[in-house]
Amino acid sequence: MRHLCNACVQTLFALAVATQSVSAQVISRTERQLVPTPTGAADARFGFGCAMNRSSAAVGLPGENAVAIFNRNTSGAWEFSTQLISSDLGANDDFGLALSMDHDTLVVGAPSAGGTGAVYVFA
Repeated sequence: MRHLCNACVQTLFALAVATQSVSAQVISRTERQLVPTPTGAADARFGFGCAMNRSSAAVGLPGENAVAIFNRNTSGAWEFSTQLISSDLGANDDFGLALSMDHDTLVVGAPSAGGTGAVYVFA
C-alpha cells in the first residue's frame, strides 16, 4: 500500500479542518508513512477498509478476517499495536472490509458473514 486509503485521507482531512493543524502533505494526499501489513501476506487485502482517530488507526485485512491496530508513538510515527480477529467467522467472511472509529469505539463490518453480514463493536 503506497498511499493512505481514501477513508483515512478523508478522516485526516476532517481532522485538519477541525484542528487546523495537519500538514499539507496529508491534505494533498502525499505519502507520509508507509505502513506495511503486519502479516506480510499478499492475499490479506491490507487496507481495503480503514478508520482512524488522532492516535489510532484500524486497517482491515479482510482476506485474513482481521483488523490491524496501529497507534501513533510520541514522535508521531505509526506503530503496529495488535490484531483483532473474531473467533466465529468463516474463511471468506471479509471481517475488516468496512471500518468506522469514533474516539475509543471501533465498528468492524464483515459483509459476507453468515450469508447476511455481521457488525462487531469493540470499545
